[in-house]
Amino acid sequence: MTTPPDRPDTPADTEPADRPEPRPRWVVAVAAVAITLLVIFVVLHLAGVNIGGHR
Repeated sequence: MTTPPDRPDTPADTEPADRPEPRPRWVVAVAAVAITLLVIFVVLHLAGVNIGGHR
């Protein structure tokens, strides 16, 4: 199938501008660990657990 004549070349047809390539696996792993730790910290903080040792 060819492109319609009213849109001869859109960024999606020539090159993906917003998603150039998939992320490496280690970037996904680091982000997942960081988000998990942040969620655990927030949940414990809201539950009233003294995490940092400060009063």
